[in-house]
Amino acid sequence: MGRAAVIFDLDDTLVDTQELTGFRNRREWKAAVKALDRTELFPGIQELVGALATRGIPWAVVTTSVSFYAAAVLRHHGLGSPPLVAYHDSSPKPHPSCIIKATQHLKLDPAQIVGLGDHMNDHAAYSAAGVLSIGAGWSPVLQNAAWDSVISTPMELLEYL
Repeated sequence: MGRAAVIFDLDDTLVDTQELTGFRNRREWKAAVKALDRTELFPGIQELVGALATRGIPWAVVTTSVSFYAAAVLRHHGLGSPPLVAYHDSSPKPHPSCIIKATQHLKLDPAQIVGLGDHMNDHAAYSAAGVLSIGAGWSPVLQNAAWDSVISTPMELLEYL
């Protein structure tokens, strides 16, 4: 069965934010926002988001970053304002409540959703919530986890929808 929606991790899944790792680790969110010009979308992400829009497939973002930073990243890269579940909105990953909150925004059962991430906490949260977990094979920091699958390019995600 194809899935009806996508939940994305943000940092190092949709957007290469490696240049901001120091700011993020120190929780210097305002400095990170000021340095957004040092980030870039991974190749294929803009095309994937466009394909989702064309097909009417909803998507959300769940991140352990704070909401004003996450919203700024999305705006900076022209990704709009999808439903966003950030650090202060719920228990953070690996706890599944943040994923469940995103499924509620999408108004879908977790079994109807695919989740894309790069960190073992993404996988753990998706799996615990009943969401298919896909590893972002293009991420330079993709962690080994018991992903349901790992894809090499963003457009491969469409095979699950």
